[in-house]
Amino acid sequence: MSEQLLIKHTRETLKNISMKSMIIFFYSYGHSNATAIIGNSSVILIDTLDPNEYSQDLLNYLKKYTDKPAKTLIYTHSHPYHRRGAGTFRDTVEKVIIYQPPNYCVISSMSSFIL
Repeated sequence: MSEQLLIKHTRETLKNISMKSMIIFFYSYGHSNATAIIGNSSVILIDTLDPNEYSQDLLNYLKKYTDKPAKTLIYTHSHPYHRRGAGTFRDTVEKVIIYQPPNYCVISSMSSFIL
């Protein structure tokens, strides 16, 4: 499927959102999904979509519900389409949590996960 067809499909697909108890699910952004958990003082994001255009859409939509910053990112696994949008949140993120299966090589540079 060409990139243009993928973009067209994504824009035509229902993508936002189910909200229950301050948990927002972002789905059908290309082949990525994300979850935002709005806490007392900040937002926890589980995955950050791919590319930055989608993560910016996520941030803009999130601003409709809260002015709290995203301070924690959780990556469910290391595939780039789960973390490439993290740059959108680099000004507010304080903590990155990366799922690491047993016997998996640890990455020494965190900058590749938030820039």
